[in-house]
Amino acid sequence: MAIVPTYDGNMKQVGIRELKDNPSAALRAARHEPVLITNRDDPEAVILSIAQLDEHAADVRLGLATVLFDERAISLGRAARLAGRSIESFMEHLGSRGVPVFRSSREELAADLVALGE
Repeated sequence: MAIVPTYDGNMKQVGIRELKDNPSAALRAARHEPVLITNRDDPEAVILSIAQLDEHAADVRLGLATVLFDERAISLGRAARLAGRSIESFMEHLGSRGVPVFRSSREELAADLVALGE
């Protein structure tokens, strides 16, 4: 399941070995289009030029916020702010990507239910 927005253009692909051998070529290519870095044909990273960042900024921010929230690195509110969305809109986005918004353990849920009953 991909949670980072996909790029619809013809993205150039560079293997990690090729990147190691000739990073300048990948950087030159990134001036014109995003460059997908692969490791054994699996996507690893994307190189975007600073000039292109403005064009893709909303997608980059949304993808980054989604990944950071999914990895529990930032809170829901902070992720929504990073994505430039309301909390409700960001929660809908997470749901569309299959990313759980609430992740409590059974013990935490049981404690919450007890606290609510008091």
